[in-house]
Order: sequence, then structure tokens, then C-alpha cells
Amino acid sequence: MQISQSGPFIFVMKSDNSVDLRPVKPGQRQDGDLMVVESGIQPDETVVVTGQLALAPGSKVDPKPYGTANPPVGQGAAAKSAR
Repeated sequence: MQISQSGPFIFVMKSDNSVDLRPVKPGQRQDGDLMVVESGIQPDETVVVTGQLALAPGSKVDPKPYGTANPPVGQGAAAKSAR
């Protein structure tokens, strides 16, 4: 979620993999970085969660399931085996 002069918004992916800017009403913060969205999106919509700063309405995206991005350097297999 981002904030503009018009208020909080998110980017929602459309069927052609372009994004649309959507005003939302934020709710309570959950578990650190998670935020409840009270209104502005539907349960079946796909929301952009990373890379929003590079987007504008109509931008094309290459969607990936959340959590599949490459880990930061130094936090790959070696870090996992050390846990």
C-alpha cells in the first residue's frame, strides 16, 4: 500500500497483466508488514506487493506468486542450513 495526495492506494493486476491504481481504505496492521484492506478490492483480485515504485497505471507486469522471489545475497541455501 502506498499513500498519495489523494490517499492510500494499491496496484491491482488486470487480465492483460497491466495494472490499475485503486484507492483503498486501510484497516489494522497485522503481524508487522501486513495490513487489512477494509474496502477498495475484491477477494479474487491480484494485488502487486513488490516493485510498486516502478509502476504507473497501465504498466505491464510479470506476475509471480508471493514469496517466490530470489532471496537477498547471503540469505540463500547457506543461511537456511545454518538455521
